[in-house]
Amino acid sequence: MTAANSSQLSSDRLALLYRLSHTFNSSLDLDEVLNRVMDEVIAATRAERGFVMLREADEGLVFRVARGLDQSTIDEPEFQVSRSVVERVAQEGKPLLTGNAQLDDSFGTSTSIMMLGLRSILCVPLRVKGEVLGIIYVDNRLQAGMFGPDDLDLLAAIASSAAIAIENARLYAAAQQRTEALGALQRIGLQLTSSLDLSTALDGIAEAARRLVGATDCIIYLYDEASHWFVSGTAQGAWAEKGQVILPRPEGLTAAVTRERGPVVIDDAVNHPLFASGEAKQWGIKAVAAFPLLAAGQLLGVVPVSYTHLRAHETT
Repeated sequence: MTAANSSQLSSDRLALLYRLSHTFNSSLDLDEVLNRVMDEVIAATRAERGFVMLREADEGLVFRVARGLDQSTIDEPEFQVSRSVVERVAQEGKPLLTGNAQLDDSFGTSTSIMMLGLRSILCVPLRVKGEVLGIIYVDNRLQAGMFGPDDLDLLAAIASSAAIAIENARLYAAAQQRTEALGALQRIGLQLTSSLDLSTALDGIAEAARRLVGATDCIIYLYDEASHWFVSGTAQGAWAEKGQVILPRPEGLTAAVTRERGPVVIDDAVNHPLFASGEAKQWGIKAVAAFPLLAAGQLLGVVPVSYTHLRAHETT
């Protein structure tokens, strides 16, 4: 390659990276950013397929978006890949290139790579301030071409720009969630101070609490000193729409919150001893959380919320 050709190649790559940086950072919606990243990665590397995985709290690496060479979306169950490759890159924070995985001593004995017929693999970390946010992975199978060092350098450069855009989108989403949470808390405060009618105030608090934690349903149980147990104050969501309320059991979730004086979370309501499995199945409840209503250390009530879907960290 002549010096002129090398200079032209460098200029073209710089122009590409500049354009991609602008493309990635022109949105603060995380899903949109990830889709743009994947589209551009496939176009730049001409890989048969590729995907992005991100680290999520308490979940590890989570599959977020994938593409084929024709830019068609590939769902996670359909995208079979050697987990050892992505985990190594995520743990070590170093890019990986293999020209022929079938003959590579590191992966040649991997059953998954042999069965999938993978030939050439590129996998690079998404890093921001020394922290690995996730990985970008692309591969070609036996009938396609091999990746080389230039492809690895290009993908690593793309990943550097993509990681910044992904982190910015995450920070924006977190800020939005905090703003929404503060708004919900403000509405709860207004309900408490603006209404002298207990029923109206409880309805407003239950609705705000349900939206605050993204729950399907919410009940407020008030502690009754005469019976030394709880009575239903109000309900919001499907329970209210059906005119029914799940009553607290003496040895159930409400009792646990009373003992703990703190929140109790059940990720599998059907199989958890604190929640009646028959009721969970009847109502289609997958997860439940309950929080105490405390004033000066005194228990005024318990607020359970339920989800008809598995909570986020249960969906991996």
